[in-house]
Amino acid sequence: MSTPPPAAPRSVLTPWQRPAVRALVLGSILVAGTGLFLMGTPGGSPATSGAFWAHVIVGVLLVPLLLAFTIPHAIVQTRRKPFIALTGALVLGATLTLVASGAILVLDPVPAAHPTAYALHLYGGLALLVLYGLHRRFGSNPARWRALGAAAAALVSLGGGLLAWEKAAPGPTSIYETGSAEAADAARPSFFPSNVTSGAGQLVLSSEDLRDVASCATCHRAITEEWKRSAHRHASMTNPYYRVSIEDMRKRFPKSDARWCAGCHDPALLFKMDPKEGVSLIAASELDFESEDARTGLTCVICHSIEPRSTLGNADYVMRGRKVYAGEKSSSEAVRKAHDVLLRLKPKAHVESMRPPNIQESSFCSVCHKAEPPEELNRWKWTRAQDEYDAHDDSGVSMGNARSFYHPPAAKRCQDCHMPLVADPDDPSADEQGMVRSHLFAAANTGLPFLRGDKDMIQKISTFLSTACRVDVTGVILAGDRTFVPAPKALPAVKPGEVVEAHVVVRNLNVGHRFPGGTADSNEVWVEFEARVGGAPTFYASGRVDPVTKEVDPSAEFYRTYWHTHEGKRFTSRVASDLYTFIYGNRINPGSADVVRYRFRVPEGASGTLELKATLRYRKFFAPLIQDLAKSRGTKVGLKIKLATELDYLVPGPDVETDLGDLPIVDMATGVLALPITATGTPGPAPAPETLGLKLPDDRDRVNDLAIAYLLQGDPDRARALFETVTRIDPKYADGFVNVARACIEKADWPAAHAALDEAFRLKPGFPKAHFFRGLVLRNLAQYPEAEAQLRAVLVTFPRDREAHRRLADVLYQLDRYDDCLQVVDSMLKIDPSDQEIWYWAMRCYQAKGDKVREAAAQAAHDKFRPDEDAQDRRGPDTISDPNLHRLAQRVHVHEQPAATAPR
Repeated sequence: MSTPPPAAPRSVLTPWQRPAVRALVLGSILVAGTGLFLMGTPGGSPATSGAFWAHVIVGVLLVPLLLAFTIPHAIVQTRRKPFIALTGALVLGATLTLVASGAILVLDPVPAAHPTAYALHLYGGLALLVLYGLHRRFGSNPARWRALGAAAAALVSLGGGLLAWEKAAPGPTSIYETGSAEAADAARPSFFPSNVTSGAGQLVLSSEDLRDVASCATCHRAITEEWKRSAHRHASMTNPYYRVSIEDMRKRFPKSDARWCAGCHDPALLFKMDPKEGVSLIAASELDFESEDARTGLTCVICHSIEPRSTLGNADYVMRGRKVYAGEKSSSEAVRKAHDVLLRLKPKAHVESMRPPNIQESSFCSVCHKAEPPEELNRWKWTRAQDEYDAHDDSGVSMGNARSFYHPPAAKRCQDCHMPLVADPDDPSADEQGMVRSHLFAAANTGLPFLRGDKDMIQKISTFLSTACRVDVTGVILAGDRTFVPAPKALPAVKPGEVVEAHVVVRNLNVGHRFPGGTADSNEVWVEFEARVGGAPTFYASGRVDPVTKEVDPSAEFYRTYWHTHEGKRFTSRVASDLYTFIYGNRINPGSADVVRYRFRVPEGASGTLELKATLRYRKFFAPLIQDLAKSRGTKVGLKIKLATELDYLVPGPDVETDLGDLPIVDMATGVLALPITATGTPGPAPAPETLGLKLPDDRDRVNDLAIAYLLQGDPDRARALFETVTRIDPKYADGFVNVARACIEKADWPAAHAALDEAFRLKPGFPKAHFFRGLVLRNLAQYPEAEAQLRAVLVTFPRDREAHRRLADVLYQLDRYDDCLQVVDSMLKIDPSDQEIWYWAMRCYQAKGDKVREAAAQAAHDKFRPDEDAQDRRGPDTISDPNLHRLAQRVHVHEQPAATAPR
């Protein structure tokens, strides 16, 4: 007798529940498949948008169906096996968790703001798949493995299909991404003498991508509003100081010269083609200075979507473009809102397209804050102009220089000072503390906010400038070369009729590059010095501003660079094509100091106190540029000009009248000193500073700063005496002994330098700074192997120390170790490819090795970057004919009270 077949399992579902389950299963496969795809995609493609919308819409539709099925199903099946009931309950719980966490993420789509919700949604979805599989496999009516496998295959197929869609259609491509790398390089002549090129491989007909700031403001509102007030926003023709220079350049030189400026100031005018002439707008015969392209400035895309190529400057970058997500440009507000949700949930593609690889490093800033006009521009030779990057990189501030007189507790990048953290917790890019980088760039340019009447910005800049430097009247010299240091503690008495020499020290305290920075030829930074008796009027002054012309006393001590044009006149045009002869530069390196000497006579019959006051003053810009601007835009009344304003970005506002004579002057730092006036003055010698009860480290550093200034001005004897005083003030200060050695090296006193360095090593074993100067001493004594060991010790801690590289290359060449020398050369060229001395050692090594091809290439590079050796001959007659310029061009000079005003 045959056994009857087993009866089919009794279904636990009612007739209406069966199609509901099918719908739930199919919908869940779709939601799960799109979810898995969204987990793995960076976002930005049409596939991502489609998957996201399917994930959200289907997920929302499944919720009521799930509840309608689950509630009666659970009531009927409560008596089932505990395990089955438990898995069913867990499935429901996981589903509700997904719904709740998903709703949170859609309503406030910043995963970082809701890490718990994001984790629950991510891992809850994976758990749900497992739980549902267990529930179905081990229930009363278990699903077959084949069915479960089919569901898994459907998931994989859906994810694979979405992935294939994404690869086939990655989404809208920026016009600056349409060319190959080869095409981009080939297009460089279209942008020369700028180093820039376009990822399009050509000029383009639209600049809309570059002007689009509104899209960024959707998420980064506070940053955008800050940027609208910045010098970056007004880098182009909304900056009248810049515009007058471009107008002048285009009148007097080939219009293509303006492309050199445009790479950093006018990308919208540089990358866009003039349809009539087929050249950049900036180089076209006619240029509309009022157009949107001319008023674009440096927008978000221009900084955030470039690919820096080197640290050579002159805009050496490739313009790329940002990733545009579907729906951004839709006319439907609902679609745009949905776009915003997806962008915030899946920002990776957007972030990658807006984050150049070195954007958080100082090297990123070198793209534009380093300028070297090529010979094709000034019709002479390569010239180093503005260069804040190298000055910062080769300093103690960046920890790239072991030799710095001072080092901060930790390295600082450009961004740390110029883009400080500010609070904006609503910005999706904010860190865990709700902080973002400021985009005001409120550093030094008071000239632009003045034109807009932005008093708050001027105040922020003034506050920033007030932290940059320190001014002290540190030294007083009386008859017999008696030096009283530090003068505020020594307080020598002076007598009527006595000649006094005051030494004012200006210390670069917190500027991470040379001070002043930027356009040091057109910035106006000077010291105003006053001497008076008691409350009487000033009897000697230097550096005052003429109340009528607004010009600074030409005999004042200026911190600036001073150039002449081909015609032998002062370079005032701000047109780089005019740069020809460098006359002199007076700037203070990071962690360094300068001394200004003032000599005057105390008035006869004076009594009470001699009051000395020195103020470091700053104005953006200098008088010649102000006058040129007034002439081109003026109302024929003094220095008044008419200026177009903006209601918002690229929204023209009413014209206003502004008086450039009122440009703000910022008093950055002031030092004062009051000395008693007695009938006999101070008859005896100056007291030893170490006996004055000085405070450490402040008083010690002030004496040290004066010694540093003496050394840098070429007075090593006076510097050495003061450095030795510093070691007596603070015998535990290792830097003091290193500085003594520096002064000894200047005089080739090798034994004394050795002894001072020994003491520094005793106080601070392994001191990299001492290793460097020990290496210098040993190299000059021709002890090359020992010098190599010292210099290599420096590079262990300071691998970017440029002078250590140069001196090590020298030592290795002297040892005939040419391959080792070339390794040092290669290392240095990665730091600075325009260093003429390292190219010299490369040339010598290749010459010794008989490699004629590489020798010629190295010599060509060396000759290109070599300083202008003829400048000395050209500038001599010009400096001698101008007594003020002649004095300021000397390393050591004294500002003397004019004989006509000196009391008798």
